[in-house]
Amino acid sequence: MLTALKDFYNASPVIVHQGETLSEVYPERQFKLADQFVSEKASATFSLGVYNVHPYKDSDSLITVDPLSLLALLSVLKREKGKLPRFLPMESSGSVSNAANKRFSSIVVLSANASTDNQLPLLVEDTRDTINKKILRKVYHTALINSLNSSHLNDADKLLHDYLNKSLFDLYNLSIISLDDKTLLNYYSLLRYNFVDKLQSFKPLVTILAAGVRALLLKRNNFHLRNPNIVTYLSATWSSSAAELAFHSECAKIKLNAKEVLKLIGETLDSQDYWLESSQTPSIIDYQIASYIYCMHHFADKVPDFKSVLNANAHLIPYSEKIISAFL
Repeated sequence: MLTALKDFYNASPVIVHQGETLSEVYPERQFKLADQFVSEKASATFSLGVYNVHPYKDSDSLITVDPLSLLALLSVLKREKGKLPRFLPMESSGSVSNAANKRFSSIVVLSANASTDNQLPLLVEDTRDTINKKILRKVYHTALINSLNSSHLNDADKLLHDYLNKSLFDLYNLSIISLDDKTLLNYYSLLRYNFVDKLQSFKPLVTILAAGVRALLLKRNNFHLRNPNIVTYLSATWSSSAAELAFHSECAKIKLNAKEVLKLIGETLDSQDYWLESSQTPSIIDYQIASYIYCMHHFADKVPDFKSVLNANAHLIPYSEKIISAFL
């Protein structure tokens, strides 16, 4: 599959898509939090830009299938005491015009180009300045979101948080860029929003768009800095046997690192409810683990490596569901 991926990657030009901002987003891609409208006196609202939204299990709640985006969503929901958004786009909830005078928090499906670093999640917080009677906007990009999430952890747990966002992310990202073009675009592009059904099945268009998405994902969360041999191999028009060997070696290292850290996590959570043994509630580490496990489980039928590590740590699946279901 990776060889075929390389061929597609090399044969297709990289497209630079026009960026968009939250103020330009189409209403059918914006979903407010469940039962949540904010009064005019409320101090703050947020919009979280993500790659995709999909139904959560058999409920009408929505979730994003991407570990970094899901972690950001869960951490913000915990802070705001919120619930997962429902499948009710703003255009069908009486249209945006009916909600124009009401402030609300939401998640929004965006293009990665909406962010200056070409990656999501993107968190936008609007805070009401009651003295000057204006709205103050703060924008948090992925790296800053990750830093804020780990800022209250002790040194040991902060190291773990950062390591998970490297080891588990690298396995996840390597597997995602290896998906077939259509599946990749369904989760990491606006294909189904921006193109009619006929064009969504037009292979030349799909191939070109997928190449552009992969180019962005290869640089996401500094994947290219940690795994230069993978990026070099996939980007080259021709590779030596040494380059191919280095590529496979780096892939094997990613898989081994993820397998070992999931084994450690599985052994720890086999004897306690949450990562922090003395805690009665989940911490940011629990949200992080749950996010990776949920997303891997979502793709397990398409990614053998995900199925393998989850089979070895099957009890992490109900653990993940318990963490996420608390926000229904």
